[in-house]
Amino acid sequence: MRELWTDDRKKILNIITELINEKIPLKLYQQNSAPYTIYVREIIEKSNETLVLFFKPEDTEVSQETCFISYHPKGQPMYGFEGIPLLESKQHIAMVLPNKIYKVQRRKFDRIETPGNSRATFVIQNKQRIQNCQVKDFSLQGARLIGEIFGDIKEGDVLEPLSISLCSKYSTSEEKITLPQATVARVKKKGSTEKEVGIFFKIPNTNLDLLDILEVYISMRNIEEDNY
Repeated sequence: MRELWTDDRKKILNIITELINEKIPLKLYQQNSAPYTIYVREIIEKSNETLVLFFKPEDTEVSQETCFISYHPKGQPMYGFEGIPLLESKQHIAMVLPNKIYKVQRRKFDRIETPGNSRATFVIQNKQRIQNCQVKDFSLQGARLIGEIFGDIKEGDVLEPLSISLCSKYSTSEEKITLPQATVARVKKKGSTEKEVGIFFKIPNTNLDLLDILEVYISMRNIEEDNY
C-alpha cells in the first residue's frame, strides 16, 4: 500500500540531499524495462525549475514516460516517488524534483483491482491441462481469478505453478511473476461457463526482490487510480 509521506518542497529537498550524502541506492521501474539501480548525483537549480540528476548504468535506456523510483533506507520503510525523465546521457538521467514522496507499506491483506488484461495460468495439481484466466484483484497473500476454467476445481485444490502477469491500467507496464503454488479458497460459478476462484498463497519474507516488485506494482496502481 502507498500513502503520501510528504509534499513539502523543503523536506523533499532535504531527503534528496540525504540520498546523495548517504549514497543510498534507488530502484527505477518503467514500462517495458527491467528495474535497475540508480543513484542521485546532484540537485540542479535552474531559473524556472529544479532538476535531480541521477547516475544510471551505461547499458540502460529510459523513455520519457512516467516511472516510479523507490528507495529503502536501512531500518526504515520503503519510500518512492514518480518522475518523468527529461534528459539522458550515457551515464545520467535528469528529472524534475518530485513534488510528492510516498511511503510504501507492506500490508499483506490490502487488495487492489487489476486491469482486465492481467492474466494467470496454472495447472491443478495431479492434472495436466493448463488453465488461463483473468486476474480481477491481487494482494500479497492472494488473488481473485475469473474465466472458463475447465474441469472440476474445488476448495483446497493446489495450483502449481501459478504464473501471473500484472498489468497497468494506463500504460503497457507489466510485471510477470511465478509462484510455486497457491491454494483454492473458494469457487463461485459466474454464468453458464465462467467460474470465479479465490486463491491464497505465501510469499516468503526472505524473497525480498519479489516483495519489492509487488509493493511497487501495488503503489503504481494506487497512483494510477488517484491520478485518473
